[in-house]
Amino acid sequence: YLNGKLEIKGVRNFTIDVNKRTYHDDFGFGEFRPEEDLTELCRLRDSMFASAAGAAADSADDHRNRRQACMEITFTDVDGDLVSLRRKGCRIDVYLNGKLEIKGVRNFTIDVNKRTYHDDFGFGEFRPEEDLTELCRLRDSMFASAAGAAADSADDHRNRRQACMEITFTDVDGDLVSLRRKGCRID
Repeated sequence: YLNGKLEIKGVRNFTIDVNKRTYHDDFGFGEFRPEEDLTELCRLRDSMFASAAGAAADSADDHRNRRQACMEITFTDVDGDLVSLRRKGCRIDVYLNGKLEIKGVRNFTIDVNKRTYHDDFGFGEFRPEEDLTELCRLRDSMFASAAGAAADSADDHRNRRQACMEITFTDVDGDLVSLRRKGCRID
C-alpha cells in the first residue's frame, strides 16, 4: 500500500538494505528516513513473511513439509566464493568456502536489480547466470521454515500464524508505505 492505496497485490519480495537504508519490492524502491529502526523493520518483515508462509502451509495441510522445507542454499558469487546458507532447526548459518562465517544470521537480503546480496556482516555480487527469483524463493522458504521451527519448538503455533499483520512506515519522500498480511498473501 502506498498512501493507503493498494499498489501490489501478493508481494513476493521486500528487501531491506540496512547499509544503504533503502528498500525494494517487486516493482520499485525507496529510501528510509534516518530515524527508522531498520533492524526492527527486518524482524517484522521476516515475521510477516514467515507467518504468511505458515498460513499458506497450514491451509494446504502441509505443516510437516513446510517445516522440512529448504535446508540448504548454495551459490558461487562473482569472486568465485562458494556461499552456503544452512538451516539447523530454527537457526540459519552462513558458510563461505565451507567455513562457518555467521552462526545464526538474522538478515540475508537479495537486491534483484543490482544482483547483490547483504548479510549481517557483509555483501557480495551474484554471477550473471544465477536465477535470483529462485534464490529469493528459496531464501524466503528457508527463513519461513526456520521461523516455523522456532515457533513450533516454543509451542506457539497459534501466535505464529497471527504474528505481524501490518508494517507501516513513512519514507523520505513522505509517502506512507504499508505491508498488510491477508491470510497467506501480503499486499
